[in-house]
Amino acid sequence: MKRRNQQHWFWIAAGIAAVALIPLLRNGWIAGRIARVADSVLAGDDRPTQAVGGSVADGDTFSTLDGEAVRLLGIDAPEHGELFSQQAKRRLRELVVGREVDLVYDVEKTDRYGRLLCHVHADGLWVNKALVSEGLANVYIVRPNLDKTAELVSAQKAARTRKAGIWSVPPPSPEPYYLRSKNSFRFHRPSCKLAREISPKNAVKLTNREAALDAGLSPCRTCRP
Repeated sequence: MKRRNQQHWFWIAAGIAAVALIPLLRNGWIAGRIARVADSVLAGDDRPTQAVGGSVADGDTFSTLDGEAVRLLGIDAPEHGELFSQQAKRRLRELVVGREVDLVYDVEKTDRYGRLLCHVHADGLWVNKALVSEGLANVYIVRPNLDKTAELVSAQKAARTRKAGIWSVPPPSPEPYYLRSKNSFRFHRPSCKLAREISPKNAVKLTNREAALDAGLSPCRTCRP
């Protein structure tokens, strides 16, 4: 008798729950939640985010039509007013504006400004690498986003050999050596105030600028070696 009563109350409770769920089913809330959970489980972190390119701020930053700011990972295009800045901006516009793009993340999804940090692919073209290959951006690696470092450095080396874009300009005045921290991907002139802040146990001396670039390091934005 006790078991029969338990079953009776179970079915009453189930009926009440079903009635309560009817409005939610009608407005699609449950279906939407199920779809989002399933999509998350099946996709994992490696699935690209799809977006459509909107406006371009400069050679390494653009916004999607949804209003998300996207910063291309692993590269740094010339700033406004610098040589090749307009060419880099124009080229990025050609590659992403009005096109459906895939946004692929590394370790960090956003930077401190809230921009998405992505490797961008448009029509099968890896945009970050294309800008480096054309000499319209240099490699700019920030830990912990290291996944594509070797490929970008290789593309930059080829662009330097061809003297493409930014590499067609005579290099800055040389130093007898350069300094970097083993924990950083920047290199500095010996007189740079940032070089003087490097702990002696972390300091690494580089023989020349080419060796620094071949190692995937980028010039300090303060001393501009």
